[in-house]
Amino acid sequence: MAEETCEENEPIQIQTVIEAMENNIIKSFLDSNRKLDYKAVWSKRIQICASKLEIELDNTKASWKTIDGKINASLTSATSATAASTPSSSSPSICPSLKTQLSVTDKNKVLKAYDDLDPKTCWYLKATERRAQVEKKEIWSVESRMREFVATLNYVHPSLSFILDTNDLNWIDYFNEEELAELRSSGDPVLRRIPAELRSKFDEIEILKTALDAYNYGRTIEHHPIDQPLLAWLSQTLMQTAKFFVPGASTPVKNFLECDQLYYLWSLVNTIHHNTNIEALGKEKTSNSNAEVLNSKRKLSAVQEIEREKIGRRIDTIYIGSGIELGGLEAGYKKDNTKEFEDAMLKLPFVLKDMLTEIVNCRPSLLRKAHVIGYNVNGSSIRLIDADLPDGHIIRLRRTDKLEYPMSNDDYVFKMLSLLELAAYGKTIIDDTFTLCCETRVPPCVGGELSLVPPSFMPASDNQDSSSSSPSNRSKKNRKSK
Repeated sequence: MAEETCEENEPIQIQTVIEAMENNIIKSFLDSNRKLDYKAVWSKRIQICASKLEIELDNTKASWKTIDGKINASLTSATSATAASTPSSSSPSICPSLKTQLSVTDKNKVLKAYDDLDPKTCWYLKATERRAQVEKKEIWSVESRMREFVATLNYVHPSLSFILDTNDLNWIDYFNEEELAELRSSGDPVLRRIPAELRSKFDEIEILKTALDAYNYGRTIEHHPIDQPLLAWLSQTLMQTAKFFVPGASTPVKNFLECDQLYYLWSLVNTIHHNTNIEALGKEKTSNSNAEVLNSKRKLSAVQEIEREKIGRRIDTIYIGSGIELGGLEAGYKKDNTKEFEDAMLKLPFVLKDMLTEIVNCRPSLLRKAHVIGYNVNGSSIRLIDADLPDGHIIRLRRTDKLEYPMSNDDYVFKMLSLLELAAYGKTIIDDTFTLCCETRVPPCVGGELSLVPPSFMPASDNQDSSSSSPSNRSKKNRKSK
């Protein structure tokens, strides 16, 4: 491709590559999940390919107008032919956005699921018991409070899948401070232990002063690359990251694109699993656990034709051990609070719930023991998300406060040490769950048995109305038509 698009030693214009790949880009979009930002996806793929081939790109802003027009034309044509066409074998999964409106039918379906719960198996907080005594009321469960909230919803929210995110400010109106504190502290802690071989090294890193000190320290760590993977990870991470902050370095980390950030900056949360039983699979892999849930209601063709198979949601990285999905990562290369809400508060929670459900449905004895994790990268910061089932029927999410990536030689040591610790904590959670899974037999069972984990939310129909269908936007459209 390089020979066709530019002369030797000259940068390739990314616009030229896009034009050469036009048909592939259009076909890929039409055949895959159309909720994806295909422009960002293909920009990242081109950057990765160029980096691996050591080809310099001219990153002048590219125009996607021609491709947008052809995609819209194809979609219009496909819509008019839908009634007469035969469905393909698979279709994209339903990916709600922050403004996906909730239909009355879907809301009532979820409310019925809450009503069908056995009160004896629900989660009752000790703080609620004390509150009920003071208020002279009968004690209520966490599930009943969540049902009250669901009854008020107008938009898709994780609570429709029985997910309670302790960082979601909506819950302030339904639980008092003491109850929220118990919701966060019940069960296993998020920050557990750091492996002994890393703890001693972290203590030594803390007394270093500069990025060059950290780089040289990384060179001195003696390790076997296979037999001592954690020490190998620490040595390589310090040398790979510190070199960008040594005085005189000319590589501006602030200007890295998403693919470069994942490869050079944030890879430490993935490479910590190298040469272990856990794989960090990237390139926007789809979640098999999520696909299982999305296809759980498919029926053999009878009165109606069988539904097309849906693919799971795509995320930037999925952590897998022996076929068991144990977590995932979503990243945005620049700070974007709206994208952070969508990735960290909506997309990842649904995927993590499905991963955890898959584990505990196969191994019921791990109901209160299994955890899965997520990472959300938002520009120069990262959070760790822990998902578990501490009691009742609720998937609880807890998050660490955001940690910032170093920006200079002066702040490199302390900020990088905190990130190294975060990666170690995340690995501990994954390793603990993986060990439990390996030590727990999957017993034979008859399909259809009831589970304590309620089903994930799946719209009965395509209710993915965006902001364009909101009252304010409808009125704007009416004004324009006038």
